[in-house]
Amino acid sequence: MKQSIHLKKIHSEKISLLKEEYKIFQLDILKFKAKVEYITLFIQLDNLDYLMEHQTNKFDTLISAISIYLEEFLENNFLRWNIYMIFVISKKVEKEIKYQIENDTYFARKILEDEYCFELTDENINKLISKYITFTDLELTDTPIKSKKYISDSKIYTELKGIVTLKDDKRDEILTLLERGIKNEI
Repeated sequence: MKQSIHLKKIHSEKISLLKEEYKIFQLDILKFKAKVEYITLFIQLDNLDYLMEHQTNKFDTLISAISIYLEEFLENNFLRWNIYMIFVISKKVEKEIKYQIENDTYFARKILEDEYCFELTDENINKLISKYITFTDLELTDTPIKSKKYISDSKIYTELKGIVTLKDDKRDEILTLLERGIKNEI
């Protein structure tokens, strides 16, 4: 069942300064509770070129700055391990760059949604949270288990049918019968 999550925006003047410095179109910090409490940052950019310039290392600097600025909102260790950064990029991102960002282990779990052409409204934010964090977007249906009674005319099946535990002497007897059966077939 899809449900809307109550989102609480966290306001920080320091974080707002990062928008201008790192050419971020939209930067929202949200705290929400599903089964546990999470902090999620939504970072909307046109593209990643500015952050991913190899000589300047702006991506790492941005992540470090955010980690320092968010420290005051991390009330406990559990919350510290439930921080997500969702990068919403309007342009296509190369697989290698996406891999590099999503596998960066410093500070928070990172998710990259490229070719995203929607505004980051509460409804769209809820959809992204559902898709990547709470997985409430999954439609699960109960499928009845179909079981067929197995029947075979083979000698092995005939000998083993109905045996729950196999004692050593019965095992030897079955192996002898099988060896005879194989020799007769050859």
